[in-house]
Order: sequence, then structure tokens, then C-alpha cells
Amino acid sequence: MDIFDFLLVGIEAGIALAGFAGIIATYQINDVTRIRRAPVAALTVIVQFSLLAALVCATSLCLSAFGVAGESLWAVNSMNGAIITIIGAYSIAKSMKGGFTRKSNWTVFVILQGIGALVALAMILNALNIVFHRQPGPFIAGIIYALGVASYMFSRLLLLPLWRIVKEHESEKAAGTSSA
Repeated sequence: MDIFDFLLVGIEAGIALAGFAGIIATYQINDVTRIRRAPVAALTVIVQFSLLAALVCATSLCLSAFGVAGESLWAVNSMNGAIITIIGAYSIAKSMKGGFTRKSNWTVFVILQGIGALVALAMILNALNIVFHRQPGPFIAGIIYALGVASYMFSRLLLLPLWRIVKEHESEKAAGTSSA
């Protein structure tokens, strides 16, 4: 697969994730009295990270169309990607403040933020021609990271309410059989 084909797939995947998140939000958030911080923050992560991934892919294609190529293209893309990754991570950390009710959620958040910091560092080093020498790898890793986090949050947003209902039905069933 050509690198520019990958960028097109990145645009398509980012827009698709954001669109599906909107559909899920429309159907799941029908009772405004039960809206909690965590699902809204997860929805924010999905929309922001997927659309930002699409944006950096589109920016890369636009730069290429204007004749920026080779090491210059990957240096600019990497710095742009690092800045957007850092801003996105800060935005998510700010929106999640006070939203963790379980230690396991906090641990997952710290791991995801740590991976994001490493990816941003790799992109900065790539842009500065240190270690990676202005190759597409760190930039592509940033896109994969953003879409991966958005996909992970998408699956949680979609599946957690279903699992809550299953657990409620199982506990009701167990309570009904134990009282009989």
C-alpha cells in the first residue's frame, strides 16, 4: 500500500468513526437527566481524535499536492502531528478531570496518555531529524494512535451500556431464582 493510499484511508476512517459516534450519541443520550461526564468525555475523544487524524492526513495530502515532498514533507507533518497530539491529549485530560470513578479507568487513561506522549515525542524527534531522520513512520504511528484511541473509546461507548443491561438482567434473574 502506498503511503498516500494510507492517508486516504486515514481520512475515511476518521470521518466514519466521528459519524458513527454521532449516531450512537443520538440513540444513547435520550434521557438528559442521566448524562454522565465519562460517556460525554469518551464521545469527545472519539470525535476529536478521529477528526484530527483525518485533518492531519488531509493536510499531508494537500502539502504533497503543493509540491512538498521527501524529508521536508515528513518533517512538517511530524511537527504538525505532534502539536495536534499534545493539544488533543491536554483537551482530553481537561475534560476527564473528576470523571474517573474506578481505578481501572484511571489506569487505562494514564496508559493511553503515556503512549500518546511517546508518539508525540517520536514525531518531534522525527521533525528535528533526530533518531528517525524525517521518515513517515512516526507520523503514521501518530495517525494509528489517534484512530486506535478513538476506536477503543467507540467500542466502550457502544458496548458498556449493553453490558450494564446484561448484568442488571442477570442480577434480577439470580435474585428471582434465589427467592423462589
